[in-house]
Parts: sequence; C-alpha cells; structure tokens
Amino acid sequence: MGPTAGARPFAARKALEVGTDGQAIGIAATDLGARPGLCGATGIRQSREAEAREARTAFAIARATGLRVLGAIGEAVPVRLMKRELLFIALQMAAKLDLQRMEILAKLHHLTAQKDKEPLTKTVVAFLRRSGEGVLGRLLVEMGVLLRADSEQAASKVLAEAAKEYDISVDVISAAVSKEFAEREKAKAAKTTTAKPEGEVAKKTAAA
Repeated sequence: MGPTAGARPFAARKALEVGTDGQAIGIAATDLGARPGLCGATGIRQSREAEAREARTAFAIARATGLRVLGAIGEAVPVRLMKRELLFIALQMAAKLDLQRMEILAKLHHLTAQKDKEPLTKTVVAFLRRSGEGVLGRLLVEMGVLLRADSEQAASKVLAEAAKEYDISVDVISAAVSKEFAEREKAKAAKTTTAKPEGEVAKKTAAA
C-alpha cells in the first residue's frame, strides 16, 4: 500500500534554517511521505514526530551557535576594558532607557537638549561618545541602577543595594537633602516677609 494523500503535504514542508547571516546551517526535512509502509494515521503521526525532532535539533543548533558566537565575542574583549567596549555597553544600555530615566541621567550630568533642534536622546548619546573611560564607567553603573528601578519601591531597594556596594550612607545623604530643603523654604519665607512691608510703604508713599 502506498502513502496516503494526507501524509505527503505534511511531510513536504520546507527545510528548517537557522543562522544570523541567513545561511542555512540546519537540516532539511525528510520526505517521510514517500516511504513505503507509512500510511494512514500511522504515517501522519510518524511524520509529525520526525518534524518535531527536526525542530528540536534546529533549536539546539541555533542555541549552541549563539552561545559560541557570544563566547567568541567575550574572548575578544581585553582584560582591561577600553573605551570601545565601555562605549558599546553604554550605548546598548542607553537604548533601553525610557524618557523619564533618560531625563534623570541627563540631570545627573547637567545635560540639556536644545529646544526644536535635537531630542534629549541624541544629546545623551553625543555625551556618551565624547566621554572618557572614567565617565563611561560611572554612566554604566548609573544606567544599571535606573534600568532595574522599574517602580518607586524597587528604586529605593536598588539604590540601597548599590549604595551598600559602594559604602555610601543613604541616611547621611537623606539628612543633608532634608536640611537643604528646610533652609530653602526658610529663605523663601524670609524673602516673602521682607518684601511685604516694602510693598506697603510704596503704597502709602503713592497715596500721599
């Protein structure tokens, strides 16, 4: 008995291909539908099992290829990271920042985008490209913290972990910031109080 009509179209699907450059490095699907003795439900089931095995094999090949390529890239990186590597990582991380995080990073480094001329993203990227190794290292840490802080609660936790890693006292900084805000409000209130009597004197003079 020959192959059934339903088995061949299923088994005749196109070959599986993997690879980042578009070249086929996988295995071609076998035309199981043409095998003698495979017919009816049995032939279809075996064809599907063969396709599943081929798909798993193609996936394993693609994954192994990707791991080896990434490993080769890692081996090419020098022991001491140069500006090329630091800049590459910084640009990849910057591309993941949303506008809010980008604005925080820009504020940290006193960057401002010129209105109606270029977006903030372009300003930050230009800053990254002209920065030296020391600044790029700092930017990597800052962007790492920003990318992990996906909520206000998470931001506090991430900042606390990073501060601990670099022996920075969050309490000391928090106290200093609170003091600065209090002094600013006090100076603002004093300025308002001083301006009020001067305004009253001006009104009285004008009335006289």
